[in-house]
Amino acid sequence: MKLKCRNVFIAITLVLLVSGSTAGATANWITDAVTGAKVGWVIGDNALSEVSWSGPVINGKAEGKGTLLAIVRDKDGKVVSRWTGEVEMIAGLLDGKGLLRWGNGDSYDGQFKAGLQDGKGVYSWANGAMLAGEFKKGLPHGTGIQKDASGKVIYEGEWKSHGINKAAREH
Repeated sequence: MKLKCRNVFIAITLVLLVSGSTAGATANWITDAVTGAKVGWVIGDNALSEVSWSGPVINGKAEGKGTLLAIVRDKDGKVVSRWTGEVEMIAGLLDGKGLLRWGNGDSYDGQFKAGLQDGKGVYSWANGAMLAGEFKKGLPHGTGIQKDASGKVIYEGEWKSHGINKAAREH
């Protein structure tokens, strides 16, 4: 039972690390050197450092459906993630349906709002583990299911956006 609870905690922690604490986050903006489209990055504390947008540009910002390629760096300039995705953008921020694939094999397929995971989505780790359900402001929130790498359900129920809830800690 302790191992199962620990696995739930580790998985949620990983999602939070990927998503970052975003409740009061603001976007950092970067411009695609080729298209001139500005793209904002709200997820996490790291900074978007390189971007490529192949979609419409309205008022200087990425808008509508397109392909986004990005490199994110930490405060020391070290590359922490590279990803690509087929996404929808509004005013330069992820908004609508999106599928992001990280260089390490992880992916997120779901809804975004104002640059954050918001709505139904599935976060999949490269090892086969996954978290599917509802997200709010970049964090798991609402009903969801979590499976380990073998596909075994390790938690199904209600998530709260400030970490796992009491029911999750008891499983």
